[in-house]
Amino acid sequence: MLSSLVLILSFLSISVLAQSFSLPYTQNTSITNTYDEQKIFAGSALSAEFSRYSSGKLASSSSVNQLSGSLFYEMARFDQITNQAAYKDEVERGFVNVGGENPAFFFQTIFGYAAIHAYQAYNEINYLTFAEKSWLTASGYAIQSPGQITISGKNSTFETECNGTSMVGGVFKTTENDLYIGSISTGYFVVLSSLLANVTSNQTYVDAALQSADFIRNHLTNSNGLVIDGIFADTCGPGSDNQGTALSSPNSGITIEGLSILTSMTQNDTIQNWMEQTVSSAVLDSSWNNRNGVMTENTHFNLITGYVAAFEHTTNNVLRQFAKGYLSIQYNAVLGNAAISGSNSYGDSWTEPQRTGSDAGRISALTILVNAMALNRTDATTNTEPPPSTNNNDSDPSPPSKKNNTGIIVGSITGSLGFILGVVATFIYIRKRHRNDQKRSLQNPTIPTSQYSYYDDSTRADTDTSYQGDRSSTNFGYHATETRWNLRRNEKRSLRESSSAQQVPPPNPSSVPDQHPVPQGGTQGTRAVSTEQLVRMLAERIQGEIQDGDLPPAYHSH
Repeated sequence: MLSSLVLILSFLSISVLAQSFSLPYTQNTSITNTYDEQKIFAGSALSAEFSRYSSGKLASSSSVNQLSGSLFYEMARFDQITNQAAYKDEVERGFVNVGGENPAFFFQTIFGYAAIHAYQAYNEINYLTFAEKSWLTASGYAIQSPGQITISGKNSTFETECNGTSMVGGVFKTTENDLYIGSISTGYFVVLSSLLANVTSNQTYVDAALQSADFIRNHLTNSNGLVIDGIFADTCGPGSDNQGTALSSPNSGITIEGLSILTSMTQNDTIQNWMEQTVSSAVLDSSWNNRNGVMTENTHFNLITGYVAAFEHTTNNVLRQFAKGYLSIQYNAVLGNAAISGSNSYGDSWTEPQRTGSDAGRISALTILVNAMALNRTDATTNTEPPPSTNNNDSDPSPPSKKNNTGIIVGSITGSLGFILGVVATFIYIRKRHRNDQKRSLQNPTIPTSQYSYYDDSTRADTDTSYQGDRSSTNFGYHATETRWNLRRNEKRSLRESSSAQQVPPPNPSSVPDQHPVPQGGTQGTRAVSTEQLVRMLAERIQGEIQDGDLPPAYHSH
């Protein structure tokens, strides 16, 4: 009983923590645009940016690989959300072009990330192959075994442990000879592994995702659940000028995305708690949101996809509404500040009105414009919130407190204590009643019949008297183990009754309805076990093998 109470208390503590999800912002926390309006905004921006890519203008960017991979993802994601194939040909041409021009294509996990989303959108095996090749190449830069001290392409050796914890799961950031393990490189490996595991059910991908998630947890996560940039594997710490110690939104965003997918697949409470802590801290404890909740960093992509994954994969409705509110703030900021008036272009910053656009700004804006459609599409609740304010002024005289959740927590604890007392009383009552039921069942044993009808052979009707095959095993249908246990418990009484049952003359067939076996998995109710079947089963248990002469007389239909 004590262990049961401990389990109950642990779940209640998780419930109390979940109640602390409360946005400290009041402006722009909902989207007033209709789904069709959102689709127009996202589609227009996508078409304009793909035109720039196809004309070669996007290639002038120094981060062309990241930008083009993100664009491919956004086109496939648009089609996935809208359940259409508007950009199917464009995505295909994009992958062909990049694969032919970029020899390092397969190491760029952003392309693997885009490919697995294209596979989910279009169900074409080529995209799954792209994603798996990207994963395979990236896995060559991952530490895969506890004793590993070197890796292909790097001449230097590194530590097998840092601070007494294994380095397995870390993924090196570059092909250069430094030993820097980044949260982005490792985080993308978690996400890609999780997505591949989700569509292939291959345990290799699950193991890889869990190992890399462990590395992030053990080496890159602070006490609030936020993720630093990385560490050097040879020194187990930051580089010169504290390289690697920075906390930025992409690090935590990519981690949230991977953990959200892993949580839905594994149902692991530890991973779920970590994910929920990071989702909360990335809003309440971070430095990248202004007083209105708008992201101040211009690297928006990963935090947006992280919160979208949390929204789509969690079953915690409080967390879903928290993520939805935060994403709505970013969506309204993009339309209110980042959008360049009279065009489909967007600037880098979301916190103040922009006058010029950029490729990075347009790609960032597309991330929220496209994914915000999923907030409307999957929300089955009625929006009863008042229309949000359109004021994007950052000069609020009194910014809201980031952790003003005292009332919620106190109320949750009070309610939880009352719930505990109720659970304890119910547990004691049920346990006492169960013991009384056990005593009565020992005094008056019965043979329950399964709701899934069990029978000797699924291809034989009960009226077939010519069946005299091998009876060494009996098919008990769906709940075979439980049924055998129930029969074993009552076999002595059944044997006593069977001897007298054999002396009773067979009933008039006209008064007995025909009985036919119900297919396995059927739900047509229960049916009694015939005396013949019961004696056969019990004889098998006692003797191990039945001789023909030992069988009771068969029942015949006339």
